[in-house]
Amino acid sequence: MKLSIAAVIAFAATSALALSIPYKQSAVYAREMYERDSGEGALESFEKRTRVKHDPAGQVNTGGYATYFYQKGNPGACGTVHSDDDLIAAIDSTRYGSALCGKQVKITNPSNGKSVVVKVADNCPTCRNADSIDLSVAAFKNIADTSQGIVGINWVFV
Repeated sequence: MKLSIAAVIAFAATSALALSIPYKQSAVYAREMYERDSGEGALESFEKRTRVKHDPAGQVNTGGYATYFYQKGNPGACGTVHSDDDLIAAIDSTRYGSALCGKQVKITNPSNGKSVVVKVADNCPTCRNADSIDLSVAAFKNIADTSQGIVGINWVFV
């Protein structure tokens, strides 16, 4: 089933209102900021962000950053609700596609050598670059203290 861009925006806007999500945390706001910063039209931007980019297992991605986010009972882009204790990740929107849902990623903090294997469960429209990943609280705690907020990472699909 194909949805028009207007339908996607309407759904995201009504979902944000229904869940009492502040506008600045809604999918619509994230999309508007992405389009503003990228200078692309809505449809072109949406299609570009939802296209799957294949990353072969074993190819190490460097130069990214890990941050963490609270689940708050909301489903991720893959459609599943997770807890903060689940080892999950949100992949940068330029890489994300539903074919990546459930794929495993090994993330390493090169400053301390700690690693964690997580499952892709969401997309991350606010990630700094294509090699950045947003982690659940539990996943982030496996590689760094949450007081750090953001750490450099290397990662690979496994």
